[in-house]
Amino acid sequence: MRRVLGLAPGFALALVLGASGSARSQLVTAAPPPGFDDLREPQPAVVDVWFDGVPVGVADALVQPGALRFDDPDAVTALLPGTIDRTAVAAALAGDLAANAERVCTDVPDPDCGLLEPSVAGIVFDIATFRADVFVAPAYRAAGGEQAVFLTPPDWSPSGVQSFSVAASLAFDEDVTGVVGGRSLLATGPLRLVADYGVDADLGYFTDGVVAEGDMGAWRIVAGLDRAAPVPLLGDRRFLGGRIETTLDTRIDRDSIRGSPLVVSLPRRSQVEVLRDGRLLSVQSLPAGTQAVDTTSLPAGSYDVTLRILSTQGVREEQRFFVKNDALPPAGSPQGVVEAGVFTEDEQSAWPARGTTPFLRSGLRYRLFDPLALGADLAVTDEEAVLSLTGFASWRRLETALDGFVSSQGGYGAGFAVRGDVGRFSYTGGVRRILVDNGTDAASELDHLVAVEDDTTQLDLTLDYRFTEGPRIGLRAFWRDERGADATYSVGPSLYWPIGRWSGTQLDLLVDAATSDEETFTFARLRFSFDVDPWRVDGAAGFRTGRDGNTSNGPSASASISRDWRTSPVGRLRASAFVDQEPGATTAGAALAARGGRGRLDVQAEQNLRRGDGRLALNGFTSMVGGSGGVAVGGDRVQDGAFLVALEGEGDATFEVLVDERPYGRVDVGGRLVVPLRPYDSYSVRLRHVAGPLVGYDGRPRHRTLYPGTVATEAWTVAPLVSVFGRLVDHQGTPLADATLLTEPPFATDGAGYFQADLPTGRTRVEATAHGRRCRLRLPVLEPAATYRRLGTIPCDPVDTASSSRP
Repeated sequence: MRRVLGLAPGFALALVLGASGSARSQLVTAAPPPGFDDLREPQPAVVDVWFDGVPVGVADALVQPGALRFDDPDAVTALLPGTIDRTAVAAALAGDLAANAERVCTDVPDPDCGLLEPSVAGIVFDIATFRADVFVAPAYRAAGGEQAVFLTPPDWSPSGVQSFSVAASLAFDEDVTGVVGGRSLLATGPLRLVADYGVDADLGYFTDGVVAEGDMGAWRIVAGLDRAAPVPLLGDRRFLGGRIETTLDTRIDRDSIRGSPLVVSLPRRSQVEVLRDGRLLSVQSLPAGTQAVDTTSLPAGSYDVTLRILSTQGVREEQRFFVKNDALPPAGSPQGVVEAGVFTEDEQSAWPARGTTPFLRSGLRYRLFDPLALGADLAVTDEEAVLSLTGFASWRRLETALDGFVSSQGGYGAGFAVRGDVGRFSYTGGVRRILVDNGTDAASELDHLVAVEDDTTQLDLTLDYRFTEGPRIGLRAFWRDERGADATYSVGPSLYWPIGRWSGTQLDLLVDAATSDEETFTFARLRFSFDVDPWRVDGAAGFRTGRDGNTSNGPSASASISRDWRTSPVGRLRASAFVDQEPGATTAGAALAARGGRGRLDVQAEQNLRRGDGRLALNGFTSMVGGSGGVAVGGDRVQDGAFLVALEGEGDATFEVLVDERPYGRVDVGGRLVVPLRPYDSYSVRLRHVAGPLVGYDGRPRHRTLYPGTVATEAWTVAPLVSVFGRLVDHQGTPLADATLLTEPPFATDGAGYFQADLPTGRTRVEATAHGRRCRLRLPVLEPAATYRRLGTIPCDPVDTASSSRP
């Protein structure tokens, strides 16, 4: 009420002048009537202040056509939550600010509405609703010295994410190998319960972890069945206990998490299974050659994995040490951890057995200067102590890591890893050496910090050189020696040469060679592809030579064909078939890959036509999310946070959902769309009308921060619009020239009182301003079936401005 009473009686005409800048106004008169020139002067008002799509308070201001001046910029800046450089922002909000009326979102929003990219700070002012959206440049959201640099926690509304995944491998004459896994998160604000569990075809039901977690700024508290790394070089182990640690996840400027590559050399098309502690984590079907295994779905940590490689010539396994952990901590922000508990067995079970000896571990990571960070860990029990030292270094073209440990019981070890590039040459490598003088037996592993039975040495090396034009050559080497077992190794070069491309056709030369403890082979082939949407045809012909007691020398050939279909606005279906021919074996197969709003499913089957044996691989995923907006099923990838977009209203319109201005999927009126997103990040979500009749909706972006388990429900109401044409007159029948209909957006009448406007169906009352006075016009009911209607002459009855509220 104050904002209305504080206006001069003649300020209504200033509304007309400001509204005339609306992108949807049809007729505009820029000059005020004679005797009203003083209305160009600034007028006092109280405006609603919004930030990141949320109302944060009100502020006094002076408003004039096209501009706004805050009475107290410091008070406005104080309303803004989060990590704001308030000194710089207050200075930017001082003085006359451009209203940016063309950026106001209306019932039929433009693509750029509700968006502004100021150098420091700016506003978008909607004079029809007295709303001022404040925008702050990203560089000024995490500055200001004493200001925090953490994400704003989500609200305390309960929500949850339930994920299900399946990975299975079936040999037609053998038992099924597979796992169905589940992940449950129940959260409110920054607190959550997390459980990982599943059923393995060989091991039965298992519980991977059950923890309660909470984030408080830079700190995280965890308690339950989890994984700990008392000796970082040896990898993490399961334990039952608690942990207090600093975390980078909640920081706006956190560094990314990286994983070491898993590269395999395949003499023929093979199925590659990734296992940890005997449990299947991923299964992929890869063509012949040097291939990188997709590690996206592998959990964070450092641990040994088994690569089980299945082909028409049998099964072989390779042991690898895999690392996916945090990069260097930010300068000036040491990262620490204190944890205590007892170890449990790593074998999967419904609830694992636990040891009897408690341990305590503390660790610290600190960046000494930009390229170098050091760390130390101390883990102790009543009989053993282990000291670990770690160093990380990162330069522009080189990253290195060095770590080692020494145990009070005689064990010690060291590891070194490096990766980088020089021009067109890139490399990764690592060495890991563990010596255990006393060793431990299986029965005592649960009570030892260094739970390693035998000395182990492992070497990895990958080299790659790309010519400016033409070929790419590489070398891959792997060696592992464990006391009491034969060494395993593999080393060999590779060549990829794109020979030519011609309007949808590509011809390449590929050569792979390797020698290992089991076999030696050379495989050279020409590969072509023909890609004309929606069809793709691939073929290859080459020659393989080798020795392993099973491989036959001679020519080989392969062919495949695939096609994509778009099954829905967010769904795709790919079907493919292939044939591989090599001496002594002909393998044929087919695959189906489906992606959609409900999840994903990949199935591939292959059979040796000569021997009759075959294999089936399957991967699938779906999730269910729930929050204040209800429950929905959907999501085609593993994420611990989500937006639930719901469209309510009438009509057959279709909308595209934009996440940070990138299209994610489409949803119809009355439908829902689950948008899985990575937690510990802030997102902007808005709608864009792409199909269907003219409708009105809120086109402003919605801003929310997601933590694990957060489901941000965003509901939009969609209303069909009717284009109307009429003439506005006062209660005496005199045309109201240069009046403004106070709708969203506002519409202006011309000098004879005529107007054209887009109004929502069912609307029967609209207010207007004309020559400093407010009036109300009554409309006939606008039916949804109508798209255009002539209203004729519409009288506008005077109203008391002191009792009238803004529409």
